[in-house]
Formats: sequence, C-alpha cells, structure tokens
Amino acid sequence: MRTDIVVFEVDGESVPLTRSSAALLAEKLRNYAGGQYERDVADLAKLGIDPVWLEGARAAADAIEDALTDARPGPVPFDSAGKAAHAVYAVLRLTGPVFSDATSDVAHLHAVLDSNRL
Repeated sequence: MRTDIVVFEVDGESVPLTRSSAALLAEKLRNYAGGQYERDVADLAKLGIDPVWLEGARAAADAIEDALTDARPGPVPFDSAGKAAHAVYAVLRLTGPVFSDATSDVAHLHAVLDSNRL
C-alpha cells in the first residue's frame, strides 16, 4: 500500500519525507555512487568529510527505492554510525534545500543525522 511519505528511522527517531523528496534523494545517492560529481566530493573532503561515505551511497539508494516501490515494508532504517547514514548526510550537505529551507523535510532529516553527529 503506497503512501505519500517515506519514513526514515535514524536511531529510533522517525523522520517522514515526501515520496518526491525520497525519490530525489535516492537518485542523488545513486549518481554520487556512480562517480558523478567528483568535484563536489573533493570539495566536501576539503571540509573534512572523508569520501569513504561513498561506500554507503548505493546501499542507501537501494533501501530508499525499496521503500518507494513497496519492496520493503516499514521505515527505512539508518544506524547513525553506518555507511548508508553517512552517505545520506553527505549528500544532504552537498545538495539543497537543506540550508535554503530549514523547514523542509530533507532539512529535518539532515538535522536528525547531524544531531547524532556522524
């Protein structure tokens, strides 16, 4: 049964995203995992974020897409210490609207991941 939201669970905290936000996040993760946007990755590394986060990007994209297609029931779980959570956090730092709209659903997900300080 499809809903209008995809729920992410970060260390027990539920964070809802619209389906469109979740789909866009999955697409961005997959693009980064595929080697696109190497300059963005290098810029983030200059800020002290090790590119090791790329190792979790494909798994995070797969988990989100499974939720979007109803292949997996329930929320998309992220352990804040895990590679997938690191990938989501990095991609959200690299792309908007996390900083341009602090009230957006993706900004909320970023804040939750940040509060668990990856």
